[in-house]
Amino acid sequence: MELSQEEADRFRHMPKDFDSVNAIDLSNIGVGLVFPAMSHDLKERFLIDIWQAKIKLSKWRHQERVRKTIPLMRLEIDGSPHINRNVSQEDIERVRTEYGWPFALKLEGTHIHVYIENYGDRWAFPVSIFPDLQKAIDSQPINYARIIAAFLKECNFSQIPPFVQGIVHG
Repeated sequence: MELSQEEADRFRHMPKDFDSVNAIDLSNIGVGLVFPAMSHDLKERFLIDIWQAKIKLSKWRHQERVRKTIPLMRLEIDGSPHINRNVSQEDIERVRTEYGWPFALKLEGTHIHVYIENYGDRWAFPVSIFPDLQKAIDSQPINYARIIAAFLKECNFSQIPPFVQGIVHG
């Protein structure tokens, strides 16, 4: 299912909260976690995915989805390089003009995917398009709970539940 850019932006900026999450337990994250959420107007359902690799423990993925299957944003931490393929110059200019976001053909390691009309989540951008998220990623020592909280704020969650960290290596 395709969204218009207007719809995707509206969903991304829509205030939302988790259905019933008392805490996010990061101690056994290798299985991947999925949390249902709802818009404040109770009209739209969302899912938040949190995943950590089992071998390369510094590799994480956080994703916001709408209507079960449509990714709006996906943060990939310490992931494989991403190449933006089959991109028209017209669409690059549209994104630069509308959002002021830089465009790179290839991104190394950590990057963020944002839904773009006609491309879905296939485009990636430097995380620096979201300064607070970039700051959380750059902070030392690395704190994955802080990064997830910053991602959720970019997804426009009103309330961020506490985190149970257990042993989380990265």
